[in-house]
Amino acid sequence: MKKHPALSQQAKQSRQALQTTLCDGSWSSGYIPSPTSSNVTSQRSSRRGSANAWQPSSAQITKSQAAAASFSPLRNAARDVTSRGQRPIQQAPANAPLEPAAVRRRQTNRPRHVQQKIDASADPPLWSHSRRWTSGEKKELMAYQKMRQNIHYIGADDSPFVPQNAAELAALKFTVAEERRKAIAIKVERLTAELSKKGTLGPKASIKGHSLFCLSNTCFDDKDEMDGEIWPTIVQLKEEGDRRAEGARRQLPLPEKVYRGLEYSADNPQQVARVRVTLFNHHLDKHGSDKMAPSTTLKLTNRSPKQPIKRLPASIDLPAGATVEDVKKSIAKQAGIGDFNRIGLFDTTTKKTLKDRRALISDLPAVFDAGEVLVKDLGPQIAWRTVFLIEYFGPILIHAAVVAARPYIFPGGDKPMSNTQWLTFGLIMAHFFKREFETAFIHKFSANTMPVFNIFKNSFFYWTFSGLLCAVSIYWPSSLAAKANEPAIDAAGTALYLFGEIGNALVHYYLSTLRSAGGTERKIPAGYGFGLVTCPNYMYEILAWIGVIIVSRDWSVALFIAIGGAQMLVWAKGKEKAYRKEFGDKYKKKRYVILPGLL
Repeated sequence: MKKHPALSQQAKQSRQALQTTLCDGSWSSGYIPSPTSSNVTSQRSSRRGSANAWQPSSAQITKSQAAAASFSPLRNAARDVTSRGQRPIQQAPANAPLEPAAVRRRQTNRPRHVQQKIDASADPPLWSHSRRWTSGEKKELMAYQKMRQNIHYIGADDSPFVPQNAAELAALKFTVAEERRKAIAIKVERLTAELSKKGTLGPKASIKGHSLFCLSNTCFDDKDEMDGEIWPTIVQLKEEGDRRAEGARRQLPLPEKVYRGLEYSADNPQQVARVRVTLFNHHLDKHGSDKMAPSTTLKLTNRSPKQPIKRLPASIDLPAGATVEDVKKSIAKQAGIGDFNRIGLFDTTTKKTLKDRRALISDLPAVFDAGEVLVKDLGPQIAWRTVFLIEYFGPILIHAAVVAARPYIFPGGDKPMSNTQWLTFGLIMAHFFKREFETAFIHKFSANTMPVFNIFKNSFFYWTFSGLLCAVSIYWPSSLAAKANEPAIDAAGTALYLFGEIGNALVHYYLSTLRSAGGTERKIPAGYGFGLVTCPNYMYEILAWIGVIIVSRDWSVALFIAIGGAQMLVWAKGKEKAYRKEFGDKYKKKRYVILPGLL
């Protein structure tokens, strides 16, 4: 196939022009024509019948030759290096941009004063923008420049809260670091003070040749004062090491299980802390009055401005290891109040009473950090044990009196009572005698007293409902119990009553073993129905009274246990909430609190 003569001539001219441009150094002007584009242009021109094919103009050729002449030494050097077989050194072109295109576009859109501030605080740009490695200072500067761009975008260039240059940014970082250092120093000082106030092991401090790590006399004393001192046995040291291995707090073992008349259990942290404080104070007393004895000043404020304590001191000084009960005793002594149990202490923030009388003040963050406590006179007090003895004695007295006076207060009361009535009388009397025995010898109360007025409120319920109402209704000559003559029902009710009373007594005894004498600590109970409900003692008591209802067939007993069960439900929900709050994940949450599947 023959080629068109015009096309062949145009292609030849295009190749000659390209060779001339390359040889004359036209690359220095930044323009290199494409052979493909030349051919395409020539073809298009020929198709349109145009005789003007593309050719470099005389001005372009002259410019290329001048540039080639100006760069001839560089071209010769490159040619020499190439001739020796080495790679030529690449140099930056004279017109190479110093920043990426994105940065140049942003610079053209910035106001002049903003660009001047950025240029003044920035380092001179580099033509090579390699991302292989960037110094930390450079990264911070880039982050600062980006922040400045964002601030400019939202129109907050002149905000006084934003650093205007790198120097102000560095000053701001230094200020923040200094504030953090001060905060850490304050926290360390506070924790050190807390440790010293607790009387536990803390930083070493020399006290006449002794250290806080040794709170009793040692063999390194100048004088031999070891007579009468009882040191830890190998068994006690091993027990302490085992506890430390289990993740317990590291501390020295106690010298003995009974120290200076103070009994303690290793599982009771409050008793252990009290003995350690005694050890600390005894050591300080032996070695002078300059004993660094840690003390706490507690500010006192009246809880009720309308009924203030007239002689309430503004503040009191407490020794190390002071408890809530110690604070009450100190306030009562200075305020001239005979019974310290009348003093009520309340948190300044939550306004809640401080119930745990054995709790250390240093272990109550809300009180210790604030250094203040609210005080109120609770009025005349009566012991919890006394209240229970009185309220349980009422039904015993009333039932016995009604049975004795039956011929005189009931019409037809001279007739003898039925067997069911006598059985009901025995069940009720046995229940309240059991409660009296438990109150006197089994129960351990976390609080010492309650207001005297509560004795009337508590006694009214027992004396009225379980005492007078039940006695009159059951022992009435025409009651259902007087007409009953079904021994099988009486036996079933008695069996359920015995099951409930025995279970209730076992739970009460078990709970008493979880708390030391005079202690307020709490443990997670197990067994005896605690896997089913929160308070199995309430469950057993309700079952026992259901047995009394079956035997007596009387509505008054059902009314009494219905009211009492509602109150027990409220108490049981409170205990469930307290268990969850105090023990967290260690406590297995219960869905039912007194009756499984019901309540």
